[in-house]
Amino acid sequence: MTIRTKRITVDILMTIFFVLSFDIRWSMVSGNLIENEHALIFHIVVGSITAVLFFIHVWINRQWLVSVGKARKSGNLNRKTKWTYRIDMALIVVWGINILAGLAAMGYSIGGIEALHGLLSLHSITATLGLVLVIIHVIQHIRQIKSYFRRSKAA
Repeated sequence: MTIRTKRITVDILMTIFFVLSFDIRWSMVSGNLIENEHALIFHIVVGSITAVLFFIHVWINRQWLVSVGKARKSGNLNRKTKWTYRIDMALIVVWGINILAGLAAMGYSIGGIEALHGLLSLHSITATLGLVLVIIHVIQHIRQIKSYFRRSKAA
């Protein structure tokens, strides 16, 4: 499997699971979780798979992050690449916080540990911010995404 095939496979799977993690049954109503144990388990499983795919995505694209990070320090980047890099780094930070808050919030949702209740709000806020950043990220990389599909049709 080529790196291009791995990238697009991980990206497609991550997109599917990311969308599934926003299942309507899993939402906040007046600050209280809708009582649906199956929706909670579904969200945890799908969110965990999405997190693993996120880390794989970052790992696969690490060379770009490293090379652009080095070029940024030397001042050899155009404005578009600088913004793409900033959005990518913001995504990594926001989703890292989201994943950690989600893991910790499970202690409240499953274990009833009251001290962890506030992490549900942090998890929701970072999920919303992350969604906005993902949309910007996809827009910034739309040419590359389209090229994956053009190349695979030609092959």
